[in-house]
Amino acid sequence: MTMNKFLKILITFEFLIFVNMQIFGQGMEDDWDDWDDWGDCYWCDDGWFSDDEDQYGGDDDDNGYCYLCMGLNNNNYCTCEPPITTYFYRDTLTILTYNLWRDSKEFDKHKIVINQNMPDVVALQEMLGTKLFKELKSDTGLYGEFFITSKGVWLFGLEIKKDYGIAMLWDYSRTGWPLTKNTKISGNGSNKRVDMIAEFPKFCFVCVHYSHNNKGYREFHSYELISDSWVQNCKKQGKPIYIAGDFNCSPWRNSVPISIFRDDGYDVLNDTTRYEDPPNSGKWKWNHATKEDGSMIDLILEYNTTPNKEIIWRGIRGFPKSFLGTVSDHKPYHVYVKFK
Repeated sequence: MTMNKFLKILITFEFLIFVNMQIFGQGMEDDWDDWDDWGDCYWCDDGWFSDDEDQYGGDDDDNGYCYLCMGLNNNNYCTCEPPITTYFYRDTLTILTYNLWRDSKEFDKHKIVINQNMPDVVALQEMLGTKLFKELKSDTGLYGEFFITSKGVWLFGLEIKKDYGIAMLWDYSRTGWPLTKNTKISGNGSNKRVDMIAEFPKFCFVCVHYSHNNKGYREFHSYELISDSWVQNCKKQGKPIYIAGDFNCSPWRNSVPISIFRDDGYDVLNDTTRYEDPPNSGKWKWNHATKEDGSMIDLILEYNTTPNKEIIWRGIRGFPKSFLGTVSDHKPYHVYVKFK
């Protein structure tokens, strides 16, 4: 067989393969895509969606990642956000603070919010119910502890009045197990507040919920916390410290409770930029507001002396507009940091 004849046969064979793929291959590819869609993503109602135009979900973004559904548009397609990151960097931490709202009408959706943020550690405020906390841990696959500040009422095994307090969650595979844990009580009476403090192998984490109506107690709370022996011990070990929660005050420069932390070397990790609304009105709102009125009181602070620290991403994710006022009256705040 001559070389020219061989080349003609080869070209003809490749052409037939190409035609076959165009006619039959597309259908096979769609079948595999459909299988992959259903296998890796959830329904849009559960919050996950892809960047394709299939309203039933999928991960056809060619990267194998699902996007977050931030609400339905007029065509019943999801408004999506890109994934936070394509992989976990070494010595990084995803921190979430979230006030669950004791008057939440759809508590079961908190698991959706938490799961979509894929956190390593979570500070929760206004946790309501020991049973619900156990369910939340199970639904998110996270470990955690619940500190009860107001005891509920149980009668014949039924929870008549739910336990109330703050809680902390962590992903053991990313954080390791807490080496030490402690709780610290600040204030008294209606201003009694509890901080949950945990020392992990590479960092320390504090969950807080400041007084809602007493500025003096908020300032006292800050002084008490930075002088706490457990927090000071983390400093001595050179471990970064993260304090997250509902501070019930903004991070603006005239906010004394936050200034106390800044003076002690802490940084506010939230985006602290603002905009005037309406223009020229003298009224300002935060770009990353966590409340409907434009305020930002759900904060994450960091004490870290390493020069390599970095904020990789920060903002509000996995919380559609329809959730505000039904699921919670606070938006969750998410910070992804490199701490070493």
